[in-house]
Amino acid sequence: MRKKPASHRREGNGPLSETKASPHTPAPASSALLAAFRVLSVNDLYTMAPKQSVVRGYDYYRQQRLQHYAWTEDRATLTAQVQGTRLYEVIFSLDDGFLSASCDCPAWDLDWLCKHVLCASFATKHA
Repeated sequence: MRKKPASHRREGNGPLSETKASPHTPAPASSALLAAFRVLSVNDLYTMAPKQSVVRGYDYYRQQRLQHYAWTEDRATLTAQVQGTRLYEVIFSLDDGFLSASCDCPAWDLDWLCKHVLCASFATKHA
């Protein structure tokens, strides 16, 4: 999974993801996004962040802190909102065919996934 710099989040070039259900048939871009997410195993997620972030992200998932999932109109980007100290925005999309993620929390780092991205990822993998 690739991570987008924070500056890219506001440009609509967010990362990928999956949504629980939609009344519409996914467009090819969203199908590719979902396929990229399905390729990741849950074990892969454990290697993408320090242990503490993974544990906290899983705790957030178990506490059902994922508040919202929404596709963009072109269905190429999935946005999730995760309740932390405040509501944080996580964005999933494809970047050159690879799953990409970003978060607007202060802990966001290009080198590791934050607990909010992990929470949304666990929720997506278990949907």
